[in-house]
Amino acid sequence: MELNSALLDRRVLLAGLWAAFAWLISTPAKWYAILQAENPAYVTMFALSVPFLVLIVFRLSGRKEEANVMSGIGIVASAAALVYFTQF
Repeated sequence: MELNSALLDRRVLLAGLWAAFAWLISTPAKWYAILQAENPAYVTMFALSVPFLVLIVFRLSGRKEEANVMSGIGIVASAAALVYFTQF
């Protein structure tokens, strides 16, 4: 099987290295946050708020989002509600 030359492109390899580095940093940080939090669901709810933060940054910068934003917000809000209500 022949390797695709696009996979060996310098930009693709650099992006892969950056993604691996981010994963290596974020995973232990998330587990540390879960260990230190009063309720581990708080960490997950905070992580689920990231799409809202991206939406706010897009609105403030004037960037237009092409996707259906309301359906995405509904899915994220539902997941956050499920995480929150599982603590009871």
